[in-house]
Amino acid sequence: KNFKRLCRDIFNDQGRGARKMINDPLRAALVRRAMLSLKDEITYYRRHKNDAAFYSLVADVINELKNGGVKPEGLALAAAGAKSPLSAAKLNELSLIYAAYERLIANHFQDGADELCLAAALCEKTSIFDGKIVFFDGFTGFTEPEYQMLSAIMEKASEVFCTVCCFDIFLNEDDSFSFVRKNARRLISLAKNRGVEVKISHSLSNPYRFKAAGLRAAEGFFGNDKLVSPSIDGVHKII
Repeated sequence: KNFKRLCRDIFNDQGRGARKMINDPLRAALVRRAMLSLKDEITYYRRHKNDAAFYSLVADVINELKNGGVKPEGLALAAAGAKSPLSAAKLNELSLIYAAYERLIANHFQDGADELCLAAALCEKTSIFDGKIVFFDGFTGFTEPEYQMLSAIMEKASEVFCTVCCFDIFLNEDDSFSFVRKNARRLISLAKNRGVEVKISHSLSNPYRFKAAGLRAAEGFFGNDKLVSPSIDGVHKII
């Protein structure tokens, strides 16, 4: 299952599955309604009040802010600390629109960007993860709401496994795997803060990802100076 399906399971278990989900057109319409409700509080963005593309853009910005764990009050603080008056005005009005949007959807709609935070808050009440072994595979990193969900699951599950594709997790180098290692270290810190025991297993030495012999050979030789035998499914190393 992915995170969205986990959220659905938690909501259905806790009787919160009846809220109407917000799609992109509805989100833009609600942003428009939120902005218009602010009336004279909006001055800089007032010239965009009849621009449909502007509302879609603001809706996307709000979605990104939520994925980054930024709330309206956090944006307002950023506005207060902005270096230029223009940046302060833009951020402040955006925080007002964001807050008005949140008030509009409260108790009536379900914003997909809020699902993980709401589901994480409900984890304490649900028994879905009690005594379960939970696996997370195929991730290179997590958003702030996903970290909240992971933290909540750590509290409930008997064991949580998370695979990461990188070399030494604690290696301090700026390379292709530095982002993955940074997220892996954050997971470790998250677990320790929760009082959860952390065990780091050794890297897999045998290739299990591919069934085809040629792909297994290519994976094994990638990054080395050796040549892949052409007799293995016609696979050649060319770079």
